Amino acid sequence: MIGSFLNQILTNFKKSNNFFFTNNNTKFTYNEAYKRLSSFNTFFKNYKNEKIAVFSDKSIDYYVAVLGIFLSGNTWVQISPNLPTKKVNEIIKFSKIKIGVYDNSFNNKKIFKIKKIKIYKLANLSKLKPSNKFIDFKNIDKEDISCIFFTSGSSGKPKGVELTYQNVISCAKHQIKNLNYKNNQIFADCHDTGFVMSLVVIFPAVILRGTFSPLISLSDKLSPIEYFIENRINNLITVPSFILFNKEKISKLNLDNLILCGENFPYKILNILLKKTKINSIYNCYGATELSPWAFFYRLNLSNIKIIKKLGKVPIGKPFKGINYSFNNLNELIIEGKVVAKGYLNNIEETKKKFLSNNKVKKYNTGDIGFKYHNLIFVSGRNDNQVKIKGHRVDLSEVENIARKFKNNLFTFCFLKKNKLTLIYNNEKGEKKEELLKFLKNNLSNYMLPNKIIYIKKIPFNKNGKIDRLKLKKL
Repeated sequence: MIGSFLNQILTNFKKSNNFFFTNNNTKFTYNEAYKRLSSFNTFFKNYKNEKIAVFSDKSIDYYVAVLGIFLSGNTWVQISPNLPTKKVNEIIKFSKIKIGVYDNSFNNKKIFKIKKIKIYKLANLSKLKPSNKFIDFKNIDKEDISCIFFTSGSSGKPKGVELTYQNVISCAKHQIKNLNYKNNQIFADCHDTGFVMSLVVIFPAVILRGTFSPLISLSDKLSPIEYFIENRINNLITVPSFILFNKEKISKLNLDNLILCGENFPYKILNILLKKTKINSIYNCYGATELSPWAFFYRLNLSNIKIIKKLGKVPIGKPFKGINYSFNNLNELIIEGKVVAKGYLNNIEETKKKFLSNNKVKKYNTGDIGFKYHNLIFVSGRNDNQVKIKGHRVDLSEVENIARKFKNNLFTFCFLKKNKLTLIYNNEKGEKKEELLKFLKNNLSNYMLPNKIIYIKKIPFNKNGKIDRLKLKKL
């Protein structure tokens, strides 16, 4: 499985006549990309099972370097230019990274002064004499670590998820088989390079001889809809919050496939899409970094609209073939299969908590509360999203869902601080707090009522396009 997949990547580099990379007027063919890959190979093949950090934002060299590391049997560790210097230092020290490569999209020059790591410029590596002789892919074991992603929510000790070659390739194959992708299409996404969603773009796209067309300039990031139209994007992979952020212009969006993932997909966002767009296929894909990163998928079926409206959210659907699931006594979703990661780098304690694997079966406890309804799987919140108030167990997502029903609000956020329940409410229509509070009293138990309601007019988003909940808590 490993060898044939990697051979297909190499074959596509050599023989595809399609564009490998486009960004407005900048274009690179697969043939041009292969020349860079061959030069990078001269460098990468000198290492074996080495962690190689890629200091880069999205660029032609970023995509080629990542694929070059995979084809050399080494381990890719992505370092985003958006990470603070302190965090980068922690990751390098914790991971014991000795080798790094960078391009001009990475502007944090302080990192290059770290003495424990040798860093090479990709522009210089592209000038090396090309080597078309790649390593024998038979020497790459399915359990070799292909990449390490550090979860965005990690604090203190870095939490690096180790993904094997089998993990990444299994997830890519599931997408190609089950999503409505076609050969030679153009792929775009709205996330940071340090976000694991890079995996669901890079590998399906190159196997299908597709084209990468990422948002790079600030002007394009501020006007993404216009960029997607001008660059004729077929497949967009992003988070549901993206729709909220761009709802005034979303009607202009013309796609074959819109794949939403990474956070809750509420009915109200789906309703915006149905009213304002004519996208052929809308998907909700579910998973986690620890699941490479997708294990479930749901393609919108209009026959399910009544169920979706009733429950207020889009289902995660069903698992990819070969992936099994179950619920424990806390209704947490447990997933087993080839997409389940090896564990957390140098963190045995956390690995034992979340990974329930034995020698034969790999299982991961998502911590998400799930349930089955009309043969569809839904996720209703997280186990760690439950708090105790006056002895009562309260699911914060339940409070949020009820509050959203007040005059069809699109966004609410609830959290507990100093034993006080706070509700943040996106007040675009100018409703009075007294009206909202009356509505909540009629629909929630007394112990679930917020002690404080904060109205905001603008929702903050983080670098991955998700709603910035940390910033909301600071309000």
